[in-house]
Amino acid sequence: MMSLRRSWAIVAMLCVPATVCADGLAVANARFSASPARDATADEAALRSTTRVYYVFEVNNPGDAAQVRVQWTFDGRNLPLQTLDVGARAPHWRLWSVLPRRTVGHRIDVTVTDAAGATLHTDHLALQ
Repeated sequence: MMSLRRSWAIVAMLCVPATVCADGLAVANARFSASPARDATADEAALRSTTRVYYVFEVNNPGDAAQVRVQWTFDGRNLPLQTLDVGARAPHWRLWSVLPRRTVGHRIDVTVTDAAGATLHTDHLALQ
């Protein structure tokens, strides 16, 4: 009987996708942009000419209100962590984070995590 319970526990663990966080948060439609507007251009020319770089993304939150954290990294150096609120039972909660644009020729990395620190999404941008 004990081995049967263990078998079911192992099968249940294998059926859960590894990318789903404990609170069910998932990031979708993430992109760098020259503006937080829905129809804003995300091409490299617009990003080079803007004074700010936005990271616009949607969070699917099937549960209670939650928080996500956005970590910007500029040329390998972590910038201050930003915490953003996500509404309850929100299938497309739209968020953005902003970074004043530095000179071109640098690498910008963004990591979105849940409140517990589990990575939801990572992305990078290298403006030449």
